[in-house]
Amino acid sequence: DALKNNKDLEYIHIHDNWLKEEAIKEFSGLLKSLSSLKSINISDCDIGGAGVKKIIRGLGLSESKETLQSFLCNYNEVERSKTVRFIFNVFSMCSVLNFISFYGNEFNEKLKKQYTEEYEKSKKTLVLKDPSIEEDDEDEEDDEEIEDPSDEDEDEPDSEEETEDA
Repeated sequence: DALKNNKDLEYIHIHDNWLKEEAIKEFSGLLKSLSSLKSINISDCDIGGAGVKKIIRGLGLSESKETLQSFLCNYNEVERSKTVRFIFNVFSMCSVLNFISFYGNEFNEKLKKQYTEEYEKSKKTLVLKDPSIEEDDEDEEDDEEIEDPSDEDEDEPDSEEETEDA
């Protein structure tokens, strides 16, 4: 209740804290009561798509949708296209939201492309790929020879010198 009484709360960063059903319900209620929230970080809270949707619904019903500038929701297992569409529809109602980080959520590539293009046009930042993970370079992988542990020559000496020592 103390948080709900603080209508001027601007930042909520609960990254890496698991939120279960009751906490999600309370958090959604908190969002509805706030009027000047600028940043939310609910990354890696093991919320799941349904939980994120409930939180976003709370945001959509709050005055904070007019003040929210950044929203981070990485690695929360948002996968369903219908849920993703709902989330981004609410984001479109957030007039000053200019940074969204949503990587680690495995929704379809078509939607990722659509939202990436929309956000590029509007000059807003949308992060859908983890910046700490580099893309695999397929050519580089071809150059590396991976030795099969079942190769029979594994114990055979590599040179004549090793043969003499044995």
